[in-house]
Amino acid sequence: MKTALLVICLALLPLTAQDNSEIQHLTVGTQPGLPAIAGIRLNAKDLEQSAGIVYLKGSVEIDLPFHVLLADEAEYDQSTGEIEARGNVHLKPARVDARGANQFGVK
Repeated sequence: MKTALLVICLALLPLTAQDNSEIQHLTVGTQPGLPAIAGIRLNAKDLEQSAGIVYLKGSVEIDLPFHVLLADEAEYDQSTGEIEARGNVHLKPARVDARGANQFGVK
């Protein structure tokens, strides 16, 4: 009996430990009048748009052409390309694969 209860508890453990918040994604392109760059990918647990502003909250990751911006929260202005990040903010170089090209194909 105790063994069966232990097996059931262990089987249900992954279900209770999972974070049910899925990451949402949005790719935005360059606006007229701004420098031509590859699309910017916005990722966060909560992603909303209003009046040309994208509001990102929770596990924010913004993939830029040569860097990745990580933050707790951020706002992306689609008309100006400006990003305002808050919380634990980090800017790191984009990932590089084994051939030396980054994730956007730039050597």
